Amino acid sequence: MNFASKDLSIIWKAGIAVIAIFIFIKVLPLAVMAGVIIFIALKCINYFKGRKKVNKRKKYEQPYKESYHDFSGKKVIDVDYDEVSK
Repeated sequence: MNFASKDLSIIWKAGIAVIAIFIFIKVLPLAVMAGVIIFIALKCINYFKGRKKVNKRKKYEQPYKESYHDFSGKKVIDVDYDEVSK
């Protein structure tokens, strides 16, 4: 009788493995597709929300733009350096 219970446990393990493989093969592609669809949907939503913010910013943007090279009225630090020959 001891041998029968060991064979039964091997059959149960094999059955559970077959069921797990079946679920893995059938459910995994659906889960991957759902994940990709959700990822793309969130990226599209964030893209369009970002465009709305940019459009609102452009509407209220001031026409005067400060030049990056205009140092008048700003504190400038002059640094002396020596070139090193190799």
